Amino acid sequence: MEGEKNMAMPQKHGFAFGSLILFDFDGVLADTLMPFYTALKGACKAIGYNVLNDPNEFLDLFDDNMHDGLEKLCKAKINSAKFSEELKTRLEASQTEMKLFPHVPFVLDALRWRHKVFVVTSNEGAFVEKFLGENGVYGIEVWGREKGESKSDKIKELKKEHNQRHCYYIGDTQGDMKEAIKEHVIPTFVAWGWHSVNRIRNHFKASKRADRIYIVHRPLDLLSGFNPLA
Repeated sequence: MEGEKNMAMPQKHGFAFGSLILFDFDGVLADTLMPFYTALKGACKAIGYNVLNDPNEFLDLFDDNMHDGLEKLCKAKINSAKFSEELKTRLEASQTEMKLFPHVPFVLDALRWRHKVFVVTSNEGAFVEKFLGENGVYGIEVWGREKGESKSDKIKELKKEHNQRHCYYIGDTQGDMKEAIKEHVIPTFVAWGWHSVNRIRNHFKASKRADRIYIVHRPLDLLSGFNPLA
């Protein structure tokens, strides 16, 4: 695609000063896999859809946009307000089972003094903001489901608002990387998240896009530098 050819790529040493850095939450900043799976499954059941009985089916949702995948799985248009309320209630009930990954508060605090840092997530924004604050992360705005179902749209809006040449989306799923590429931002994959490195590498090698993606092996590497996935 023409837009991809023109997409600026970072140097291996890391972020250019003043970059716009957009983080996913689940699987990137916080270890939430099983609590989120249980909450999502319960929220679906509460609004009448008995799906996600297989954890692999859950992970497959994130090969693309989660909300789109969920509607495809349920074969119906989901009542977003009702679903969001059910999901938020269950996430709040399971908050004690979640934890930030090592060094995340330190890394985010270091980055926000040199860059513009946001969290862009499919999760409930109010829940994520509260969770981060209770775990020592402050001063970072969260764009969650209340800003729209599409991460792509939120990335586009933030790019437009801040007009930064260097913009990164840091995620842990195939869907995250696709949405970053779609919006011509630099896709950066974390190796500790929900999707495996092999899953990402195999998919994007097949589509000849692996050289567009960077990989980070531990949170502290976000401060020191990272390498191409390919």
